[in-house]
Amino acid sequence: MTSGIAEKFMADEELLTRSLEYAERAQKIGSDARIAFREIRRSSTALRNQALKNVAEALVHPENIIKILKANEKDLKAARAAEMSPAMQDRLTLDEKRIHGIAGAVMEIAAFPDPVGEIISGGVLVNGIE
Repeated sequence: MTSGIAEKFMADEELLTRSLEYAERAQKIGSDARIAFREIRRSSTALRNQALKNVAEALVHPENIIKILKANEKDLKAARAAEMSPAMQDRLTLDEKRIHGIAGAVMEIAAFPDPVGEIISGGVLVNGIE
């Protein structure tokens, strides 16, 4: 009976450790994203569009497709272990066609008008600040 409690405690401790690791990684990703945003904001439209095109090309490079599919299989294994719904598992599932679709969508984004610096709406506050 005691071993069951010990096993549950170990599983809970492992889950807590993984959760903390994920939180630390998420914090680092957020910090890196803020830094990248500042750099992107100062770059030219041509440079941003070229970066998007590079991402699209990298996605469909044969070696990267293999890496993406292997990583996706790990995600799917974890999803099954977590008893994720079949619909969510389907949304998580990647294959070569979906990867090419993602790359195509990135290329479409590169073709959009550049929104950086565009003011969509505005107004004047009571204190006169625009």
